[in-house]
Amino acid sequence: EVNAEAERLGRLTNDLLALARADEGQVQFDRDAVRLDLLAADAVESLEPLANERNITLSTKTLRTTTVRGDAARLIQVIIGLVDNALTYTNSGGCVSISVEIKNGAAQLIVRDTGIGIAQEDLGHIFERFYRADPARSRSAGGCGLGLAIVDWVVRAHNGTITVESQVGKGSTFTVTLPLENDSDF
Repeated sequence: EVNAEAERLGRLTNDLLALARADEGQVQFDRDAVRLDLLAADAVESLEPLANERNITLSTKTLRTTTVRGDAARLIQVIIGLVDNALTYTNSGGCVSISVEIKNGAAQLIVRDTGIGIAQEDLGHIFERFYRADPARSRSAGGCGLGLAIVDWVVRAHNGTITVESQVGKGSTFTVTLPLENDSDF
């Protein structure tokens, strides 16, 4: 219990530090050609044991060869953040899937879950720091309300956008859109 709490505080500190540096414009991103589809496959592989432990099916739907320009470590943080969030709010027996596609001349990373969903009134706030759609489940879920704020910051720093569609009781779909490598002035 003490170790879990120490770990949680350590994550909170790291997340706050990352956001504080971002606010001051101190963060430098790599600008490499990055295969988004390979990052997604790696993320699924690394989170599969967690999904299995929670009896959730984690799968890849479409992984189209897709190259963007950016920081691989930060982009994997986005993917893991979104998949981990989906796993946290999906009940045992549910499904989480990840896709990488090219649509309208841009890269799209899509994370879908069959989880508890997000109420309409909360949708506009979920990327805010420390925002909790349901305060009652915050600590039990193990987070501190910074994961999606960091995901949003990294996506925007890559000249991308993130959108979410959700229905309570049916699940959520997060879509990250990033410029393809040849279109990027990142």
